[in-house]
Amino acid sequence: MPDKIHYQQFDSLGRVNKVLVDNDAKTATGKLQQHDKGQAKGIDQVLKYGYNLKGEQTLLERDNNIDGTYDYREAYTLDPNGQQKLKNIDLTNDGQFDKKEEYTKEADGGLVQTHFYNLVDGKEVLTKIEDYELNANNQRTKLSLDTLGDGSINAITRYDLDALGRIEKAYFDTEGDGNADRVESYTKDANGDNLRVEISNTAGEIQVVRTYERNSLGQVIKYEIDNGNDGIIDQRFEYARDEYGNETGYKLYSYNSEKKALELTQTVNRVFNELNQIHITSASYTDPTRNYQAVYKYDDFGRRISETYTGANNYIWEYTYYDDGKVQSRQDKTLDGKPTSKTVYLDYYQAFESVANNMENYNTNGVLTLKSRFLINEGGQVVSSLLDNPNNGNGDGWESFLFGNRSAVTNFNISQDFTTWSTEKLAELGTSLSLIRMGNGGVSELTLNAEVVAKISNGDLRVQGASDKNDVLNLSGFKKASSSSVKGYDLYTATVGEEDLNLYVQANDSITVNILG
Repeated sequence: MPDKIHYQQFDSLGRVNKVLVDNDAKTATGKLQQHDKGQAKGIDQVLKYGYNLKGEQTLLERDNNIDGTYDYREAYTLDPNGQQKLKNIDLTNDGQFDKKEEYTKEADGGLVQTHFYNLVDGKEVLTKIEDYELNANNQRTKLSLDTLGDGSINAITRYDLDALGRIEKAYFDTEGDGNADRVESYTKDANGDNLRVEISNTAGEIQVVRTYERNSLGQVIKYEIDNGNDGIIDQRFEYARDEYGNETGYKLYSYNSEKKALELTQTVNRVFNELNQIHITSASYTDPTRNYQAVYKYDDFGRRISETYTGANNYIWEYTYYDDGKVQSRQDKTLDGKPTSKTVYLDYYQAFESVANNMENYNTNGVLTLKSRFLINEGGQVVSSLLDNPNNGNGDGWESFLFGNRSAVTNFNISQDFTTWSTEKLAELGTSLSLIRMGNGGVSELTLNAEVVAKISNGDLRVQGASDKNDVLNLSGFKKASSSSVKGYDLYTATVGEEDLNLYVQANDSITVNILG
């Protein structure tokens, strides 16, 4: 049985102008399907295409919930050769474009650069630039990423291709400094699916080996991980699938160093509903106190709206969505319905020119106890976190600024120069910041001056280092005092106008302080 069925409809010129998509191929009737007031039987999505007078595609619309109304739109501007040079994206099909992509191509059509924009209140905000190097066959051999849109390269990935143009080796430079931090080598089957992946460090030493066994449809049925490339399988996943290819469960075997053998440590089973959606997931472990069951509910659009967990953990997650189908928020509750936290996912945080997530934590009485905002880069990594307890009377704005995630942990280098921030961006911090915490796991560099500290704090600000002692603080306008009233911190003082400033810097050699002119 096929995995997916498309019912195509054509215009008078023989062009496909509508496609009705049956994603699970469970309700194939062999009859002509019509998109009429949401009555297309067994159809999960409808695609509609528009063309110019030359017959070139210039429009794509999607009806994701089969209600007869298209809720997503892409409009294309073409060059004289009929190739896309501009794509405008309307995430809700409300007549206003939300995103834009501009393409730069060679004369032969090879794509060499893409500019990505968010369209906010009639303004274009450049979010990133991707540059590509191509071989003679216009196949990509290098990707350079500029996440700031300022011409600086933040990450580079290089590719070695095989004779069929498939990636056989990738070199990841996460800092954009020209040095690969990780190398991955791929062995593929005839269909181009990975059978083996080797992950090496900069010295060329293989650190991790991953191997895959697939069925006739190319789906993974066994996956093994060898950490250390010592010939010992540390983890093995064995997957079970139904006749439609759905993963109905898996078994996880983990290496027991005492027994020197793999042993079953986790079993997961899934039950699907009549719409081919996961309805129940059950997990059992070697330690039965970790066992749990999750029950999922969906709305009429097929979106998951709740997850109820019982067993080792007992809680409920409830979801809301933006019009484009992306998750808008997650409300966490106890089984009796009391809220414990709420996370709001933002498409874009204008002041910081970053994707961001908001999180709110509540006590058992429903009182807000902590607000958090996590700023995320293009790679999905949390670059910095803003935290505030609204009940501490500290004043307006955020209380803490952390490098990395909520625990100030990061596995990459981060530099924050507050002296270059715009007035609007500094204002987003508020006027009561009391702590800046450097990240653990990478080099954290922070630059402050007295004027900035006066704007973002009440006059007292702490800078806390990380245990890895890889942090750098650049200061201007401050002088080191001979003593400090806060144990474990050095005091640096300054005066701005009539305000005296106290900057306390952790003094356990975790931070290198540079006094600038």
